[in-house]
Amino acid sequence: MLHAEHEDVSHDGLIADILTPLIVASALFALLTLALIAGSRSDVGISSFIFPAILLLNTLIAQQAQQHNKLFFAATLMSYTIGLLPIFTVFTHSPSSNSIMFIAPLGVLLGTLILPFRVGFTIAGIGIAMLIVSIFMNPTVALLSQALLILLLLGFGALGCWASDTILGTIAWALDTSAKSERREKLLRQTQHELQEAIYERERLNNAMQITNRDLEAARAAAEAAYQSKSSFMARMSHELRTPLNLIIGFSNAMLEHPEMYEMQPLPEIYQADISAIRASGQHLLGLINDILDLAKVEAGRLELHKAPFQIEALLEEMYKTAGALLLNRPVVLTRDWPSPLPTIVADETRIRQVLLNLISNASKFTDEGEISLGARANDKEVLIWVRDSGIGIAPEDQVRMFGEFEQAESDDSRQRGGTGLGLSICRWLVEMHNGKIGLESTPGIGSTFFFTLPLNAETTYSHPTKPTAEPVDNSYAELHTM
Repeated sequence: MLHAEHEDVSHDGLIADILTPLIVASALFALLTLALIAGSRSDVGISSFIFPAILLLNTLIAQQAQQHNKLFFAATLMSYTIGLLPIFTVFTHSPSSNSIMFIAPLGVLLGTLILPFRVGFTIAGIGIAMLIVSIFMNPTVALLSQALLILLLLGFGALGCWASDTILGTIAWALDTSAKSERREKLLRQTQHELQEAIYERERLNNAMQITNRDLEAARAAAEAAYQSKSSFMARMSHELRTPLNLIIGFSNAMLEHPEMYEMQPLPEIYQADISAIRASGQHLLGLINDILDLAKVEAGRLELHKAPFQIEALLEEMYKTAGALLLNRPVVLTRDWPSPLPTIVADETRIRQVLLNLISNASKFTDEGEISLGARANDKEVLIWVRDSGIGIAPEDQVRMFGEFEQAESDDSRQRGGTGLGLSICRWLVEMHNGKIGLESTPGIGSTFFFTLPLNAETTYSHPTKPTAEPVDNSYAELHTM
């Protein structure tokens, strides 16, 4: 459809280009003929003015039609006028002396070039018919001029058809090439526009990403500064709180267990229960402050490990006796499960003792009856240590949070048994500072197993983590237990 529209526009342009000079030439020819006839000294009849007058009239009509953009009508009128009006003169003038009639083939050629073929052939057919009629009307006149004109009409018609086909083919090729060029140019402009938009969008995204990166870097720096400031503040405050608490606990012990400090005057029984409560509360608060202090030191990167070779089996024996003291007079069976001998490890014995004591204390706190087991296994790479109990257990949704700061199980039973939620977080810090791993497996109502590993390679270095998480470690007690 687009090609057809281009072809129509181009054909109209071709008609306009040919029609304008044709109208001008026809008008000048008609005026010149009228002037010659009027200035002739010979006696001319009225019939001599018919051809130039009609030619001038039709030319003026075609010019008006062209001005009103009726190009097809104007071209048809001029073709018929130039093709038939000269032949009409054979009826008024002798063919042997009539040179005007030989203008008629130009009308046929014009009709076949700029108009449909049928217009040119119609003009040629009408002209031949008029010549044949003139022959019958004047049989005594020589036929050479009419025969020659008939041949010219047919020849110019054929020439017009051939030229028209060639011209229209050329026009069609030119239009097709122009349409393809326009499509390519349009596609190129569209592609360039899209490319420019893509470049602009990329620059915008790059700028946005740079701004975001700067904001993130600033936020990270601010968060780290706040984190370090918090940890430093916690460490200083915990240290300041421990001094008066140690005094409270020390004087409570002296009043209850060392009457010689008061000239052998025993504390009256009416005060002993209250002083005992003061000492117990002070010890509980001191334990909490110690946990906070340890956590603050670890987070601030100030907790140092004092690694040295020691016998892990001796530490397990010590923890086994400590657990027995915690379970004294309780319906809980304490068992041990480790082979002898166990290898010597290089670690901070005090911190490993702290981890084991925390796990054993938790097992004792959450096991009312049943069994608590302390065990260990070793291979050529690491030592696995675990504390297993038959206590209340931990729900799966709580297990993923147990090693985070201030995290506890959400059950009512767990909340009633107390705790700050710092113990397991500190345990994870201490184990990871030894390049070990810590984890748990638990089933509600059946019990829990907390386990951790320590590498045997003494040369392993530790990279201080940025922040403890509440995610479970990627290992399994069941798999480690088989080593």
